[in-house]
Parts: sequence; structure tokens; C-alpha cells
Amino acid sequence: MKAFHGTSENNVNSIQNDGFNVDRDSGRLPNDLGDGYYFFVKNTFGLSPEKMAFQYAKTYQRSPVAVLSVNVDEKNSNVLNCDCLSTIEEVVKFRLENYEAVKEQLTYYKTVSSPQKGILKRGNLDGIILNMMIEKLESVTGVAIDVIKKNTYTKCECPGYNLSNFPNGTEICIRNSQKITNIQKTSIHN
Repeated sequence: MKAFHGTSENNVNSIQNDGFNVDRDSGRLPNDLGDGYYFFVKNTFGLSPEKMAFQYAKTYQRSPVAVLSVNVDEKNSNVLNCDCLSTIEEVVKFRLENYEAVKEQLTYYKTVSSPQKGILKRGNLDGIILNMMIEKLESVTGVAIDVIKKNTYTKCECPGYNLSNFPNGTEICIRNSQKITNIQKTSIHN
């Protein structure tokens, strides 16, 4: 599967030389799909994944941006599809059953994440929940989740339209960087 990652131009050489390395112990509040590297993939919502990655990077980076394309070994990966009804039901159930543990995690992030006040203020704790749920799933089954996939809304196409319950793209969060190959800089640029 072809996937696209928007980043600052300054990060390109490091990523191409060293690959994507997931730091699960950074003390940083996880993004919406948990710890990992985020990419846009083909979707049915209109914007190309390459354009989504570019617009995302332009919105959130302060320096010139670049888009990297990669190949993801989806066939040999354990993918958690968060658009599947049974997955949604399990996440909601897990959230309700583990609310106190989520609150403890949030308290921890509030004490160590002062530069991230914006992400904390946003209040989306799905990344904490998914990390906890996947950790439990992996300990019970012995099967590691490599990729999380979800149709999402990303602020990038309509100025002022910050949130929506209707997706405009499909994101994947790659937890296992061994599933990423062929990192290339695309032709989209500033």
C-alpha cells in the first residue's frame, strides 16, 4: 500500500537515512490513533493522500514542508481497522471500563507535557485508549498490532473548518516501522 507523510523539509534526510523510529516513551500525549507514524492513504473522499499530507504539514509545520511516499507491507501486517463496527464497539467498551486508568494517564501527561498544551486542551484521549487497549490485546494474544487504520477528518481543506464528524481522508498509524519500505520524497513542495 502506498502511503504519504507530511513533514518539515528539515526532517527529510534523517527519515530517509534512518527511517521512522517510534518513541513510545517520549512523555508526549499520543495522537488520536496512538503511538506511531502517521500517513494518509487512498480514500474515497476526494482529496488525494499526497495532497492531504502536504496540506497537513503546511498547517502544522513552521518551516518549509515536504511529502514522503512509502510502501507499507499491508499484506503481512496485523491491521486494526478502527472503522469496523466490532472494533468501534470494543474501543467504546474498553473506554468505559478503563476510564480511571485513562484519567491517571492524562494526569501524567499534564505534568510532563507542558509544551503540548494545545493537544491537551483539544481533549481527544483516543490515542491513550488505543495504546492501552492494544497493549492489553498484545499481552493476551501475543499478536502485535503493526498498523491502525481509520477514516478521519483532518483540518486542511476549508479554512475555519476545524472539526467534523464526517471524514475527509483515511489515515494509518504505523506502530511497527519494519513494515515501511522505499521512502521517497515526492514532487509536491512549497
